[in-house]
Amino acid sequence: MNEDTRTLNAFLTAVAQLQEPLPSDMLRQLHTIEQELPESIYKLYELAEQFEPLHAAYLSALRSQTKEGERLKSAAIVTTSVTSDELDELLFQLRYQIALLQNASHEDMEISDQELAHWQNSVEAEHMEQQWMETFANSQDILAALADEALEEFRQGRTQPLDF
Repeated sequence: MNEDTRTLNAFLTAVAQLQEPLPSDMLRQLHTIEQELPESIYKLYELAEQFEPLHAAYLSALRSQTKEGERLKSAAIVTTSVTSDELDELLFQLRYQIALLQNASHEDMEISDQELAHWQNSVEAEHMEQQWMETFANSQDILAALADEALEEFRQGRTQPLDF
């Protein structure tokens, strides 16, 4: 995962976890950052530092990404590159989140129904992917036991070849 993607993911996660609204001056700064995206991604961390609840959630999200990356490396399922589509999706999500923070409707943001549906589908797909990865990561012991059982059955001659 590249640095821009990590920053966007962490910031989106942090904003979603906030229990209180961002101060109005921060919303103005966030809107300015949004106007300059993607070149201004690095400014998101600087913004997060200005509001302790956001900063704490941002750092927590970054740590979570690091732990997830380490867990995926140990499972040999590592994605090292980010496509422009993935970055575009994250930028769209950030713009959408900013608009929500500013209490704007999706019509005010000039987002088409098709873009909105795409975003909603991608958020759902991302959530399902995350659930799968967590389930897979948490099932390594079970999978190892099943593999051992299958090998033992093979050694004992209790298996049959399958013709695919």
